[in-house]
Amino acid sequence: MSDDQVAAQRGEDQRRLEQEQALADLDQSIADREQALADGDQDEIERNQAALDHERADVDPADFAASVDVAHRQAEVDRRQARNDARQDQVDQAQTGGDQRQELLDTQQHQAERPPQPAPLTAAEIRAEGQLRKVTAAQRADNARRRAEDAQHRAQAAEHRAQALENRD
Repeated sequence: MSDDQVAAQRGEDQRRLEQEQALADLDQSIADREQALADGDQDEIERNQAALDHERADVDPADFAASVDVAHRQAEVDRRQARNDARQDQVDQAQTGGDQRQELLDTQQHQAERPPQPAPLTAAEIRAEGQLRKVTAAQRADNARRRAEDAQHRAQAAEHRAQALENRD
Protein backbone atom coordinates (compact mmCIF):
# COMPACT_ATOMS: atom_id res chain seq x y z
CA MET A 1 0.00 0.00 0.00
CA SER A 2 1.18 3.47 -0.77
CA ASP A 3 1.35 6.17 1.88
CA ASP A 4 -1.74 7.82 0.37
CA GLN A 5 -3.68 4.56 0.55
CA VAL A 6 -2.60 4.00 4.15
CA ALA A 7 -3.66 7.55 5.05
CA ALA A 8 -7.00 7.10 3.29
CA GLN A 9 -7.59 3.81 5.10
CA ARG A 10 -6.71 5.37 8.46
CA GLY A 11 -9.10 8.26 7.73
CA GLU A 12 -11.90 5.83 6.87
CA ASP A 13 -11.19 3.78 10.00
CA GLN A 14 -11.25 6.95 12.11
CA ARG A 15 -14.56 8.03 10.55
CA ARG A 16 -16.10 4.64 11.36
CA LEU A 17 -14.82 4.84 14.94
CA GLU A 18 -16.26 8.34 15.34
CA GLN A 19 -19.64 7.16 14.03
CA GLU A 20 -19.60 4.19 16.39
CA GLN A 21 -18.64 6.49 19.28
CA ALA A 22 -21.53 8.81 18.42
CA LEU A 23 -23.90 5.84 18.48
CA ALA A 24 -22.44 4.69 21.81
CA ASP A 25 -22.94 8.19 23.22
CA LEU A 26 -26.55 8.19 22.00
CA ASP A 27 -27.11 4.76 23.56
CA GLN A 28 -25.65 6.08 26.82
CA SER A 29 -27.98 9.07 26.83
CA ILE A 30 -30.93 6.73 26.20
CA ALA A 31 -29.76 4.49 29.06
CA ASP A 32 -29.46 7.53 31.34
CA ARG A 33 -33.02 8.55 30.43
CA GLU A 34 -34.31 5.02 31.02
CA GLN A 35 -32.58 5.01 34.41
CA ALA A 36 -34.16 8.34 35.32
CA LEU A 37 -37.60 7.03 34.30
CA ALA A 38 -37.12 3.84 36.31
CA ASP A 39 -35.99 5.90 39.32
CA GLY A 40 -39.05 8.14 38.98
CA ASP A 41 -41.33 5.10 38.78
CA GLN A 42 -39.63 3.62 41.85
CA ASP A 43 -40.19 6.85 43.78
CA GLU A 44 -43.87 6.81 42.83
CA ILE A 45 -44.20 3.15 43.83
CA GLU A 46 -42.62 3.90 47.19
CA ARG A 47 -44.96 6.88 47.74
CA ASN A 48 -47.96 4.70 46.84
CA GLN A 49 -46.73 1.99 49.20
CA ALA A 50 -46.28 4.47 52.05
CA ALA A 51 -49.77 5.92 51.49
CA LEU A 52 -51.24 2.43 51.35
CA ASP A 53 -49.43 1.41 54.54
CA HIS A 54 -50.79 4.51 56.26
CA GLU A 55 -54.29 3.79 55.02
CA ARG A 56 -54.01 0.12 56.02
CA ALA A 57 -53.20 1.19 59.58
CA ASP A 58 -56.47 3.16 59.67
CA VAL A 59 -58.67 0.38 58.24
CA ASP A 60 -60.91 -1.40 60.70
CA PRO A 61 -60.21 -5.15 60.33
CA ALA A 62 -63.95 -5.76 60.63
CA ASP A 63 -64.59 -3.63 57.52
CA PHE A 64 -64.38 -6.35 54.87
CA ALA A 65 -64.92 -4.02 51.89
CA ALA A 66 -62.13 -1.66 52.98
CA SER A 67 -59.80 -4.59 53.69
CA VAL A 68 -60.46 -6.06 50.24
CA ASP A 69 -59.90 -2.67 48.60
CA VAL A 70 -56.56 -2.26 50.38
CA ALA A 71 -55.55 -5.83 49.42
CA HIS A 72 -56.37 -5.18 45.75
CA ARG A 73 -54.43 -1.94 45.76
CA GLN A 74 -51.51 -3.70 47.45
CA ALA A 75 -51.53 -6.33 44.73
CA GLU A 76 -51.37 -3.57 42.11
CA VAL A 77 -48.43 -1.90 43.90
CA ASP A 78 -46.69 -5.29 44.06
CA ARG A 79 -47.24 -5.86 40.31
CA ARG A 80 -45.88 -2.40 39.50
CA GLN A 81 -42.86 -3.11 41.69
CA ALA A 82 -42.21 -6.41 39.91
CA ARG A 83 -42.45 -4.68 36.51
CA ASN A 84 -40.13 -1.91 37.66
CA ASP A 85 -37.63 -4.45 39.05
CA ALA A 86 -37.61 -6.26 35.69
CA ARG A 87 -37.17 -2.94 33.89
CA GLN A 88 -34.28 -2.03 36.18
CA ASP A 89 -32.61 -5.37 35.44
CA GLN A 90 -32.86 -4.58 31.72
CA VAL A 91 -31.41 -1.10 32.25
CA ASP A 92 -28.53 -2.58 34.28
CA GLN A 93 -27.81 -5.19 31.60
CA ALA A 94 -27.88 -2.53 28.88
CA GLN A 95 -25.50 -0.36 30.88
CA THR A 96 -23.10 -3.27 31.36
CA GLY A 97 -23.21 -3.92 27.61
CA GLY A 98 -22.62 -0.23 26.99
CA ASP A 99 -19.57 -0.28 29.25
CA GLN A 100 -18.16 -3.25 27.36
CA ARG A 101 -18.85 -1.53 24.04
CA GLN A 102 -17.13 1.64 25.24
CA GLU A 103 -14.10 -0.33 26.37
CA LEU A 104 -13.85 -1.91 22.92
CA LEU A 105 -14.19 1.50 21.24
CA ASP A 106 -11.51 2.96 23.51
CA THR A 107 -9.18 0.10 22.58
CA GLN A 108 -9.90 0.51 18.87
CA GLN A 109 -9.40 4.28 19.07
CA HIS A 110 -6.11 3.83 20.87
CA GLN A 111 -4.93 1.33 18.27
CA ALA A 112 -6.00 3.66 15.46
CA GLU A 113 -3.94 6.48 16.96
CA ARG A 114 -0.74 4.43 16.94
CA PRO A 115 1.72 5.12 14.17
CA PRO A 116 1.23 2.86 11.14
CA GLN A 117 4.81 1.54 11.27
CA PRO A 118 5.57 -1.17 13.75
CA ALA A 119 7.75 1.14 15.83
CA PRO A 120 8.55 0.07 19.36
CA LEU A 121 6.75 2.04 22.02
CA THR A 122 8.74 4.46 24.06
CA ALA A 123 8.71 4.25 27.83
CA ALA A 124 6.55 7.40 27.93
CA GLU A 125 4.03 5.86 25.51
CA ILE A 126 3.87 2.69 27.58
CA ARG A 127 3.26 4.74 30.75
CA ALA A 128 0.62 6.85 28.97
CA GLU A 129 -1.15 3.70 27.73
CA GLY A 130 -1.10 2.22 31.20
CA GLN A 131 -2.43 5.44 32.73
CA LEU A 132 -5.21 5.64 30.12
CA ARG A 133 -6.20 2.04 30.83
CA LYS A 134 -6.23 2.73 34.58
CA VAL A 135 -8.40 5.85 34.23
CA THR A 136 -10.81 4.13 31.86
CA ALA A 137 -11.04 1.06 34.07
CA ALA A 138 -11.61 3.24 37.14
CA GLN A 139 -14.44 5.08 35.40
CA ARG A 140 -16.08 1.81 34.39
CA ALA A 141 -15.61 0.45 37.90
CA ASP A 142 -17.25 3.57 39.38
CA ASN A 143 -20.21 3.15 37.01
CA ALA A 144 -20.53 -0.52 37.91
CA ARG A 145 -20.23 0.29 41.62
CA ARG A 146 -23.04 2.88 41.35
CA ARG A 147 -25.24 0.35 39.54
CA ALA A 148 -24.47 -2.24 42.22
CA GLU A 149 -25.34 0.23 44.99
CA ASP A 150 -28.60 1.07 43.23
CA ALA A 151 -29.36 -2.63 42.90
CA GLN A 152 -28.59 -3.11 46.60
CA HIS A 153 -31.00 -0.30 47.50
CA ARG A 154 -33.68 -1.89 45.32
CA ALA A 155 -33.06 -5.26 46.98
CA GLN A 156 -33.34 -3.71 50.43
CA ALA A 157 -36.58 -2.01 49.45
CA ALA A 158 -37.89 -5.34 48.15
CA GLU A 159 -36.93 -7.00 51.44
CA HIS A 160 -38.76 -4.27 53.36
CA ARG A 161 -41.83 -4.78 51.17
CA ALA A 162 -41.67 -8.54 51.72
CA GLN A 163 -41.31 -8.01 55.46
CA ALA A 164 -44.28 -5.63 55.42
CA LEU A 165 -46.32 -8.26 53.58
CA GLU A 166 -45.37 -10.89 56.16
CA ASN A 167 -46.26 -8.54 59.01
CA ARG A 168 -49.62 -7.78 57.43
CA ASP A 169 -50.58 -11.42 57.24
